[in-house]
Amino acid sequence: MAEASVHPELARQLIIAAGLAGGIALAVSSAVGAYEAERVEHILSHKNLEQAMLSSVEGARKEAMTVSIVVSAAVHGAAPMIAAIVPLVPFFFMPLHEAVVTGIVITMMFLFVLGAFLGSLIKEIFIYTGLRFVIAGLATAIVLILIGGHS
Repeated sequence: MAEASVHPELARQLIIAAGLAGGIALAVSSAVGAYEAERVEHILSHKNLEQAMLSSVEGARKEAMTVSIVVSAAVHGAAPMIAAIVPLVPFFFMPLHEAVVTGIVITMMFLFVLGAFLGSLIKEIFIYTGLRFVIAGLATAIVLILIGGHS
């Protein structure tokens, strides 16, 4: 962080560039992975249906499959991009140190809300699932710091 205090504008640009690059990479990877997984799943399901019916199935079902696959890929691509952009917003409006702290707080809040929401869907205590997501995020940050050689 010493370099950031000497060159705060360079640090800001690097943080934004790395955040956007990571978000784009994850968005593309997630979208392509979701597209291929959904495509294969739908094809297998369609073949099983045709075998069960002993005839070819065409028309609206195939069109619906295509729409479903594309929508799934779009959602899987958009979600990580949004998750990458939101914590970067403070870097456009705040001094570097405040933006870092705000970005971390936004990320931890986002992880907690996401975990709590998913926990509530399966009737778990939402605080525990929210905290599990926060802990996973903090553990990831620690690993990245260690890989980067910072103390």
